[in-house]
Formats: sequence, C-alpha cells, structure tokens
Amino acid sequence: EANARGGGGGGESGGGGVLVVSRPTPLARSLKSAEEREAELHCSMATVWRSSKGVKHGRIRLRLQPRAATPSGEGGEGGEGGLRGEGLPKFELEAQAWSTLYDEGDVDAAFFAPLDEDDEGAAQLRCAGVWESSPYGFTLVLRSVEEVGPAGARALLPLREAELRAAAGRALDRDLFGTMDFDERKATVGVGERRERRLVFTM
Repeated sequence: EANARGGGGGGESGGGGVLVVSRPTPLARSLKSAEEREAELHCSMATVWRSSKGVKHGRIRLRLQPRAATPSGEGGEGGEGGLRGEGLPKFELEAQAWSTLYDEGDVDAAFFAPLDEDDEGAAQLRCAGVWESSPYGFTLVLRSVEEVGPAGARALLPLREAELRAAAGRALDRDLFGTMDFDERKATVGVGERRERRLVFTM
C-alpha cells in the first residue's frame, strides 16, 4: 500500500488513483488421471530398444509391446490364468550372432527369425515374457528363455541364457528391472547373479 500511495512519481497531483493489485496466475491443475499419465508413460516405452556397446557381429534387442485394448467386461490375456503378470503386455528379448562373413543387412530383421542355414556362425538367444511400466522404468517377468544354433556359435552370443537365469533364477521366478533415463531415452537392465552386467539400451 505504501508503494501505491507514493507511487507514480507525481506527488499529490498523482493521488486519488485506484490501486490494482496483480496476483500470480495459479497454475492449471492437470486434468489427466493417474491412469492416463501411466498409459502415456507406458506408450513412450513400448518400442524396440537396442544395446550395442561391445557387440560385434551380433545384436541385442528388446521389444516392449504396447498394451492391447481389452474389451469391456473381459479379463487380460486368456489361457494364462495363475501366471505372474497375467494380463500385462508382452516383450521379446533377443541376442543374435552371425559369421564375420555377414553384416547386419544380411540378417533377417524379424525377432526370433529362423537361423540362416548357410551361416555356421548363426545363433540366437530368445527370451519372452510380459512387462509393466513403473515410475523408475519397467519390470520384466520372464516366461521362457532358450538358445538356438550350433554350440560354437552360441558361445559367441553377446548375451547368454546363463546370464539371464543367474538374475531371474533357474525357474525364472524372479523379475528383471529396467531403469529409465527419460531425458536421454536410455534404459538399463542388470543381468548376472548380482546384476553386475549392465545392458544399456537406446531407441
């Protein structure tokens, strides 16, 4: 009020004015529900991620599938009653190796594609399950994991079945956890008995 009465630099001749006090505009409250925000977060992660650090003549890929629309009155995924993560969207984690005579452009881009019979160095790790988003990233519930291909080629896979089972248990009864750097769009998943190996995935 003191500023209002003496303001304007006009002395008494400036008196008699009406003080208009401006107030901070309140921030608009988000109209989105927690479910809507979680759905947006989920969709932002539902894509193909790739880990390439230290990988030669091979690749590691993680595909997080989007949540399927569920018709009203129906449950989640059918035929999987009693399983951990029932009703959650699926994921595929693949590690692949190929001969030095090939490059990635010669390899089928599909997940879990049949191996090239002409490539003696071809092998795959195939891991599948379901996933869900979380405030820090995502959780992977493993349902199956296997290696395919000749023993010599499997030995050169950039990610091994043993590393996954060491983290998730031989019976796959423990979940894997991915942390997300939302600014860098990077995801990190720990594998190995103590989760000591960090797989860094990018889009």
